[in-house]
Amino acid sequence: MALLLCAGLGAATAGASGGEEPKPDLTGVWVLNADASQELVRKKKAGEGLGGLRTSVSVGGMGIPLPGGGQAAATSGTKLKDPDLLFCQQLEISVVDEVVVVSYQGLGEDHMKPGKHQGKKVRWTGSKLSEHYETTSRKVDKKFQLTSPNQMKVTVKLNPKQGSTREYRKVFDRASHEPPDAVPSE
Repeated sequence: MALLLCAGLGAATAGASGGEEPKPDLTGVWVLNADASQELVRKKKAGEGLGGLRTSVSVGGMGIPLPGGGQAAATSGTKLKDPDLLFCQQLEISVVDEVVVVSYQGLGEDHMKPGKHQGKKVRWTGSKLSEHYETTSRKVDKKFQLTSPNQMKVTVKLNPKQGSTREYRKVFDRASHEPPDAVPSE
């Protein structure tokens, strides 16, 4: 079985004996293609009232949701933070010891290790990398999929337990195969 090295960072297995699909080469710097990206796609949940408006009654300063009223009022007044991926214009992907590191240009980074780790389920097969996790108030799905060697479609689906599912589709073009701080060998 031959071992191929993808961009010096990710490894892909070739040959008939492995039975495992090669992992996509997502490494490098990616820039948002705003023309090809879609904005919010809103899907209405069954039983959602008043077109997604928040309906609740306030008793003693505490919001109590009404049946079929869309999103529940947050009792602490805090709003869930959306993934950094939704706000970045550029991202960098590298692979270190089978962990995919996605850095969102000045916003933060994600570490995705295939399998189940710290409440996250990560799959890295074929042409895509996917991550799923759940909190007490919502489910989050992220999918990174190569549509060509130099273009990647990213889908983020936010599914709150109360309220409407939001789905974002973004397209990124590969700016380089090398991380920006990589030093060329001489």
